[in-house]
Amino acid sequence: VYGTNQDDLERNKDIVQEIYDNDYQFPPPPAKPTLTVVPGDSKVTLYWDRVAETTIDPVLLEHDFQGYKIYRATDPDFNDVRNITNAYGVIENYTPLMQFDLADNIDSLFYPNYELFQQSGGLSFDLGDSTGLIHSYVDSNLINGRTYYYAISAYDSGNPDNSYPSENTKYITVLPSGEILTDKNTAFATPTSYVQGLEIPDIEIENI
Repeated sequence: VYGTNQDDLERNKDIVQEIYDNDYQFPPPPAKPTLTVVPGDSKVTLYWDRVAETTIDPVLLEHDFQGYKIYRATDPDFNDVRNITNAYGVIENYTPLMQFDLADNIDSLFYPNYELFQQSGGLSFDLGDSTGLIHSYVDSNLINGRTYYYAISAYDSGNPDNSYPSENTKYITVLPSGEILTDKNTAFATPTSYVQGLEIPDIEIENI
């Protein structure tokens, strides 16, 4: 258990104790979508599958998928978009580049019960604006020659009485050799101007 200060440490200790008392049985996020990126001239096109939308939560035994958040960073740890704090000023979350969610009556900010709100230190969660789902996105006006790191995170709707919305993790590792390792829902791309005669292959995403 760790924290940015003594108060944060004690709050985190209480949360970890509750996790232990519940035998680690908490609703997990939906399955991770598979992300494919195609660099272009000052742009990167992202594609992802629909596997998260068919996930059944093993704890709740229901479909609780709600939407996707796209993250873009110039740092492989996404630190340049990790800037959302709780009420105590502790950085807890990331600002997405784009967000797409189900066109339903679940939207706006997540409102938990009093106990959950206290545990989170006043942190909420953006459930979206009922925009509807898409499975591709073109990120434009980028700098050619610069490497960008992307993640597509599926998230669920949470439950105001017992659990916050949860979303997929995003891992990218740069080895000392320079090799970049990604997860299935993360990728990197370096946009560049087209070389004469280069043909961009068609990308097909298999729906699982």
